[in-house]
Amino acid sequence: MLYGYYLFLSTVPSEKRFKIVSSVYLLLIFLSSLKGQRALFLLSLLLVLTFYYLFYNKKISVRVISFLGISIMLFSQFIRSIRVENAQFVENNIIFEFMRQQGVSFLIPGLLIENSILLNREGVPYLFAPLIDSLNAIRYPEVFSKGQTEELLDISNYLGYELMYFLYPDGYLKGWGVGSNYLAELIGFGGITAVIVFHLLLFPVISKIVKLMSVRRIYIVIFIPILISLYYMPRSSLLGFKLEPLKIILIYLLFTFAASLFSKVKNRDRKNKQSW
Repeated sequence: MLYGYYLFLSTVPSEKRFKIVSSVYLLLIFLSSLKGQRALFLLSLLLVLTFYYLFYNKKISVRVISFLGISIMLFSQFIRSIRVENAQFVENNIIFEFMRQQGVSFLIPGLLIENSILLNREGVPYLFAPLIDSLNAIRYPEVFSKGQTEELLDISNYLGYELMYFLYPDGYLKGWGVGSNYLAELIGFGGITAVIVFHLLLFPVISKIVKLMSVRRIYIVIFIPILISLYYMPRSSLLGFKLEPLKIILIYLLFTFAASLFSKVKNRDRKNKQSW
């Protein structure tokens, strides 16, 4: 469903069609998120709003943003009360509880700096761990299929695994996690200099990609997983999109090839009928 929606966006649909399909897509993702997976719905909502602004040059009012912000807080806390055992939905302190629970990831850079064991760990830099893990998952499927094990730590250098094992080994083995943080990954890669350089280049690069999206549709499908990763990087990895752009490019090329082949066959049949 995700890839299908991405391909739909690459067609640059009319505003009316965009609203209809996007509403159905968000509804399906919302129903799926009731199982306890809230991130996908929230990221999908941000994706829809972003493309609504980019494609149709629509401004989103402060009132709408405020309404969505409050709704997201309520939805996030509600899903957490379903997912976490003995968790309570506290209506009185909804904003405080949301900030407290979702702000854990912002402590990760400090933990990394304070603990030189984590900062100076040998192996693949934390920044590139998601990409390497995608390849290692193909090479060692039996290890990655078992979840968070000590054997996985020997293969993966994902910051979220390393940090959780460092803080609470038993919790790591139970599958718990604190996630990652792009600032921590950049600090581990090149210190404060890497953080400054990244933020100086971030907006010019995004602006360039947005301009390319208006030139060729394939840039749209490439940009989508990168955009989602940028939205989620305060709680995850900078390169959290992993090999998704490559997968989407292959699907897009296969889809366009099939559409082109179908069009040629249809035109050939039409010409044959006319010749008769």
